[in-house]
Amino acid sequence: MTIQRVPIFFAACLLMAPKSGWAQSQPTSLTEALQVAFGNNPRTQANEMRLKAALDDLEAARKRAYGPTANLGYSTYGLRDRPNYMGGQTSRSRSADASLSLNLNVFNGFADYYRLKKMECDNKQQEAIYNSTNTNILNTKGQIAGLVATSYVEIVRGRQNVRFTDFKIELLKRARVFATSDKDVTRIEQILDYLSTDKSFVSTGLQIAENKFQFAVTVPASQDADDLDQTIPKIVIPATFDEALTLALQKSPEVVSARFGVECSRLSKKATQAEHYGVRVDIGASGYRNRQHEAANNPTGSRGTTWSVTLSKNFDLGMPAAARSSSKLETSAEMDLEGAIATVKSDLGTNYLKHASVLEIARGHTESFVKLDGKIRSMILDIEAGRSTDLEFFLDLYTSYDNTHWNMLEAKTQLINIRFETQRNIGTLFDLIQL
Repeated sequence: MTIQRVPIFFAACLLMAPKSGWAQSQPTSLTEALQVAFGNNPRTQANEMRLKAALDDLEAARKRAYGPTANLGYSTYGLRDRPNYMGGQTSRSRSADASLSLNLNVFNGFADYYRLKKMECDNKQQEAIYNSTNTNILNTKGQIAGLVATSYVEIVRGRQNVRFTDFKIELLKRARVFATSDKDVTRIEQILDYLSTDKSFVSTGLQIAENKFQFAVTVPASQDADDLDQTIPKIVIPATFDEALTLALQKSPEVVSARFGVECSRLSKKATQAEHYGVRVDIGASGYRNRQHEAANNPTGSRGTTWSVTLSKNFDLGMPAAARSSSKLETSAEMDLEGAIATVKSDLGTNYLKHASVLEIARGHTESFVKLDGKIRSMILDIEAGRSTDLEFFLDLYTSYDNTHWNMLEAKTQLINIRFETQRNIGTLFDLIQL
């Protein structure tokens, strides 16, 4: 499979401050964050517990279907006859009965077989639902992955914005020293006031993102987390739409779940047909023992065994309607599968078109920012050295510099989201993080 990679210019991030060391337990990449979240999040653990419970139910159903049933009974009672008014003796007696019966169904038209296969299918479908990459399905891995990815990108972008804002404030304060006209001074002061307010807003947003991240991942975000440029190439997607679609038809949790839906509905239909048309065969054996005690007499009793073979045919007036219902459910499941495939195909097609477009936009903004960054750094040095006094041009350049930085971060954020969404549509998200 050909993997689509991003150009090398994303490897450079000019404004990244030196990173400080945090505890190794804190994830430093989106992949690690997802691994920690899926390992620690109570919702995924609850899903795993439900799947284990379903396997226990399946084992119990299998033993009930193929194993014998046993009934053990024991009863005892006593009788005392009192004399009437004419006299006589009081009589006493006691009796005890014990019985054991076994019954085994040896054939029922394969109804139990298909019911058990449907239970297995239901469990696999439920697992596929829990592994769904759909962020709108509650408590699925997809929903948790969406929370992790969104908060992670917000943290990385927020931190970069804070650093860039600090750099802009420092840059403008250096320029303000050399401002001679009221116009330039006023303009710089207005920008600094705005940056002060903007930094407070960005810092609050960053704190909210960090709280969301800790809620989803269960540990804080590391200060050594990958930046946007490092994150992009780690979200690996196939190079072409056709390769992505081929993988998606095999791995997409939505497609896999829909396929299980078709299989489960067909097994349910077969179980209904087997129950309606099949003959049930049971064999049974039982034994009993009775003991009686009467006053002044020796105990008496009896014992015996029986066996039986029973053939039965169930005639249920509701079965024809149940069969029609099963057929309709099978048809609806097939339609769901067609819809899931069409949705994945449409989403992937849209994502690959967006990816190609946003990739070019990100490249253009990055190249422009690199040039502007070099120019503005050079110009502030020229102003400080007295080689330039054109602060109006410097401030115009600053405005372009600021806007280009925002456009660059926006394009890179979109690129990450598109690649992440593509992985989720394909179904390779959980494969690539090696869960």
